[in-house]
Amino acid sequence: MKLELKRKEFLEVLGQVQHITERRAHQPILSFVLIKADEKNQLTLLATDLEVFVKAKSKCEKSSNLEVALPARELYDLVKEIDSEKIELEVKNGTTEIRTKSGKYSIYSLPSSQFPYPPEGEFFTAASIPSATLYELFEKTAFAASSDESRYVLTGVLAEISKNEIRLVASDGHRLATYSVENENSMETKFIIPKNAVSDLKKILPSQKEVEIKQNEGVALISSPNISIWIKTISEEYPNWRAVFPKDEELSRCIVKSQELKKALRRVGIFASSKFPYVILEIDKGKVILRAESDELGASEEEIDADTFGEEKIALSLKFLQDAVSSIDSPLLSIKIFGQTAPCLIQPVGGKGAENLIMPIKL
Repeated sequence: MKLELKRKEFLEVLGQVQHITERRAHQPILSFVLIKADEKNQLTLLATDLEVFVKAKSKCEKSSNLEVALPARELYDLVKEIDSEKIELEVKNGTTEIRTKSGKYSIYSLPSSQFPYPPEGEFFTAASIPSATLYELFEKTAFAASSDESRYVLTGVLAEISKNEIRLVASDGHRLATYSVENENSMETKFIIPKNAVSDLKKILPSQKEVEIKQNEGVALISSPNISIWIKTISEEYPNWRAVFPKDEELSRCIVKSQELKKALRRVGIFASSKFPYVILEIDKGKVILRAESDELGASEEEIDADTFGEEKIALSLKFLQDAVSSIDSPLLSIKIFGQTAPCLIQPVGGKGAENLIMPIKL
């Protein structure tokens, strides 16, 4: 059983799946990639960590019927370092021999029968969306998902698909980010994608053009003609995130230039405490004042011109505020303060971007 491959194409398709295997190794087979080929020169690679399954398709130069499981990361590293334009791969007696113009490498393999396969069943198409748009949805929200396994549901990203919109929501209980795009969809549904699966998707989506989002009970399937990603979704009920948006009028509000605020936060943030980095944000007449200080370095203060209403001062996590500002593309953004015990609201003004809620810090 052997096949001949173009190194560049093989490396590309291997790169789309091998990162799935890097997180868990409690079962040896989960650090392997399953390679399948047929007499029609069709190449299929499959990798999984049992939470995410990825299947990628490509073409061989020459092939026979072949199925073998090889250590994914080591195979990727080897192919990456090979200089030859073409690679030959042959399976014999429990090992796989990889040959190039100038080298020969034998890798121990495992039987393909040990490899777990993706969930089966009928999947229903919910939406088709440009992969760049789906990537943008994750990029502007997933950073707010929790890393605390004790509230497992918050470690995921909520996807809400309605008739004309796709919306993602992420929160760790101290902040929340939500972003939506208009999209004509086939069905209405919602599900929670684990944070690790989001990281996998963000690595794969840039190489695709359009993807379909499908769903079956407990599983979401993101697919394009050459790649399919099955994701076991989080089965818990996501908290009512809409209920945490303030209903009262804000006490104070400012509209500032997004890039000016981003640059000022980088400068002022240098002086924030390394143990507990936060900034004081004060809305004054016609300006926003940022302050940070630390025992080990000193203090900083900057003023930014702003369109303001009311006067108020709060302390916010430096990272949370920087993440929120980075999720907004519009030239202007607004910050609304509702008090010391209510989340402040950060929104784009006249452009695209996520809506962010951040709880103030009690000093």
